[in-house]
Order: sequence, then C-alpha cells, then structure tokens
Amino acid sequence: MKLCSNISWSTNATTVAGSSDGIAGADSTMLSSPYDTYVFNDDSLLIVDTFNLRIQSWKANATNGTTVISSAYGSDLNQLSIGQYILNSQKKRENISILVMEIDVVNQTEIYLLDSYNSRVVKWNSFGTNGTIVAGGNGQGTDPNQLYFPYGMFIEKDSLTIWIADAGNHRIVKWTSTQQSSVVCGSLGSANDQFAMPTGIFIDENNGNTMYIADYLNYRIQQWVQGAVSGITVAGITGVSGSDLSHLASPMKVIVDEDQNMFILESANARVLRWKIGETSGEVIAGGQETGTGQNQLSYPQNIRFGHDGSVYVVDTSNNRIQKYQSTCRKLTFTEFCLFDLKIFSNNNNNNNNNYYYYYYDDDDDDDDDHNYYYNNNTDNNNKFKWHNQYWIRFSSSNFRLNCFILIVNSK
Repeated sequence: MKLCSNISWSTNATTVAGSSDGIAGADSTMLSSPYDTYVFNDDSLLIVDTFNLRIQSWKANATNGTTVISSAYGSDLNQLSIGQYILNSQKKRENISILVMEIDVVNQTEIYLLDSYNSRVVKWNSFGTNGTIVAGGNGQGTDPNQLYFPYGMFIEKDSLTIWIADAGNHRIVKWTSTQQSSVVCGSLGSANDQFAMPTGIFIDENNGNTMYIADYLNYRIQQWVQGAVSGITVAGITGVSGSDLSHLASPMKVIVDEDQNMFILESANARVLRWKIGETSGEVIAGGQETGTGQNQLSYPQNIRFGHDGSVYVVDTSNNRIQKYQSTCRKLTFTEFCLFDLKIFSNNNNNNNNNYYYYYYDDDDDDDDDHNYYYNNNTDNNNKFKWHNQYWIRFSSSNFRLNCFILIVNSK
C-alpha cells in the first residue's frame, strides 16, 4: 500500500453504512455489530454484519445495503456461528464474545470468510449459497490442521497462502492448501517468541514477507522477519497498557504501508494510530476521543481498511456502523520547459562586469507568449528564472544550448 507522503485525514468521519447514531438493526439500512469490511476500488463495500449473520453489499453513497450472503446459525457450509469462550492466559481469565468473521476478496468474486467460532476459513464463490472450507474445519484444537477461535487472517493474492492469527492457541499458522498447514510461530506468554491472544496479522509482501502481529493481551505490535526465531516489539510496551501515544490498549489490527508506517487499530482506546517503524510513539489519525457516537468518536472498533485514495474505513462495531475518514493529499505537481537558444552577452557599462543571460523560448503553439528573457547574474539566482510572474528552477544544463526549468506547484 502506497500513500502520499503528506497525506492527512479528516477529524470527523462520515457514516457510509449503518446508523450514524449508533443504533443496531436488521433491515437493509442497518447493521448489528459489524466486524469487518472490504473496500473495492469504486468505494463500494462488503460488510460482515455479524449479529445479523449476513454479508451486505453497500454501493458508494448508498443509504442501504443488499444481502449477498445470508446465513443461519450453525456449522454447515451454508451457515455461520457466533458465541463465547473463556480465555485462560497468564494475564487474566476472560469471557470473550466471538463476533469475529473477517473477510477478504480474491478476483473480485471469491469471498474468504474467517468463521471464528467454527474455527475455519470458508470460501464463497460468486456470492453463492454454500461455502468451501479452505483452512481449518477440523474441529477446535491445537494440532497444526486445527484452529481455536482465530481472530485475523491475511491472504497472499498470488499464491492464495492464508496466514491466520490463531488467537485461542496464541500462535500464527499458515495454510498453503486445504491439506497443508504449519505452525509458523508462537505459544502463550510475553517473551519475544510468544503471544497472548494475537488478533491481527499483516504480511509485508514487499519486504520479504515480514510479519506484523497485533499481540492483543501483551499490548504490543510484534515484527517477525521471515526465518527469525523471535519477534521484535515495534509498537507499545510489553505488558503495559495505556492511552498515551507510546502505549497501546487492546491492539486489534495492524496494516503497514510501503513507507514503513504502521496503522494500528486499538479497540479499548477507540482510535487508529500511525506509527513509524523505529519510532517510540505514534500519532492519532482517527478517533482518540472519549468513546461515543459523535462523528469524531468510535466505540470498540474492530477493524480498519484503506480505500483506493488512502481514506481510512473504520468498522465501528459497538456503534453498528462503518466510518470513513476522508484523506487529503497535497502533491507536488511539476511543469517543465526547456530553453534551446541561450545567448550570453555582457553589459560592460560603467565597468561593472554584469553578465546578462538572454533566453529565447518558443513553446511551439500559435499564441503570442513566446518571449525573450534575461536576468542579471549579479542580482538573480543562476538557478532561478522568472516567467509569467512565477519562478522556475533549473534542473538540467548540459551545455549552453539546453537549459530546462520546472515550476513546482502545491495542489490537492
């Protein structure tokens, strides 16, 4: 993912699906505890509407969604499930509600759905009525071919390798086919080779498949270089939860861009941080206010996605809505022209030895803006040239017969 270097986001979000007031519902205009969304290039969405056990399609700027997958509660291939389990860790004993159904789309038509309570990943072709198990589905357990309440997945689009944050087993597993799986790393604990309920995983395919893990109950983001035997904490402080910009609380998801910026969703702090790898703190780009239903607030968000223009979509789960934080990029626009006839003459009046550089520019159109220009070498910058009341900067000069200039303009 490549973002412009000076990107910023709106403080207030726009509700693009669900109730802006945070109200849950089951009709086509409402959502109930959504967990994830997939953003297409035209800004349309696929939304995992968890408590309604359905996948909704929302067109850009629509006020209601269309159900593309409707399910009943259960474990059959046309069913999904939600429930609860008790997490035992070295830190705490928690009764966890399983609302997790994470989504990804391959080839625009194949929906991959992480069905956490059924401990499996199911592929639905062309928005059909039945799915096919592509990972897990062998009962809950600790064997390499089993999952136990997985919370996050990442799919390599070329190889279709599925990486899974197997939260209940405190590990990362990789599935290269429905029959071939392996444990990549992890066990319960707080050491650098351990996790405590990993909930999010991102694979940096542009950087040697380096992994980034949202280590939920260790309050940190772990970076694992391919082939390493342990990870490195790149955000947060192990075992210390907090709300200042150097701490994390309940990190759920992490995404990394090409410039090595991590985007971290914290559920308990109701915010999204941008955190440069190597820095000791992040900055808030979404939320970060008290929990609430305002357009600058979130309530226990569970997922984030980016649109094609860098806008941030937050799955605001407890507010039953999808929030869009609009991006703004100010790019440097370069315009250039080259001067092919450069003549130099000297004006030696009063023996001041001032050199005047004389330019003729023909822009090859039919208007009358071809001009002769000159500037004083003693008073003007040799690399700066004023034309049409704007300054141009010289970037190339191979000889006296070729001088090229660019105009730099800030534009949205």
